[in-house]
Amino acid sequence: MADMLRARLERLGDLAKRVNAATDEAARIVQGVESYLSDTIHLGVGAAITIDLDEDRDEGNRSEKRLVYDRYGSKFRIFVLHDLDFQGVPDRQEKTLWANCPRDVKLLAFNCLPALLDELAERLEGTLEQVKLNSETIQSLLPPLKEKKAVKP
Repeated sequence: MADMLRARLERLGDLAKRVNAATDEAARIVQGVESYLSDTIHLGVGAAITIDLDEDRDEGNRSEKRLVYDRYGSKFRIFVLHDLDFQGVPDRQEKTLWANCPRDVKLLAFNCLPALLDELAERLEGTLEQVKLNSETIQSLLPPLKEKKAVKP
């Protein structure tokens, strides 16, 4: 019996080391992405994607976790937003910086990081398209600018 337990415990120890290493690597990557978005390119546009959704339609209870890049305090950060609805009514909302999340939430959210970056890109593309359309519309409404006559000395 002891040998069976020892083998299982050794296996769990090995797996725990590997999960810890994977979590540490994920933390370095998320920190690098966050720094790049906020400090290097100064991206001031937010986006969010759902990473976990649990609904009980009969009771009206709902729990949704989203991976978010948006303003957190005075700075744009990557965090997890957890919305809880009880009997169809918003109950509470919790914001947790990615680094402060439990490991299982960190790893779940980390797997969705590429989708969040895609969502940010789509939002920026949409913003640029809207600016272009608005600029063209406004330009078409303005009267033509008169050329200034050169002043003779």
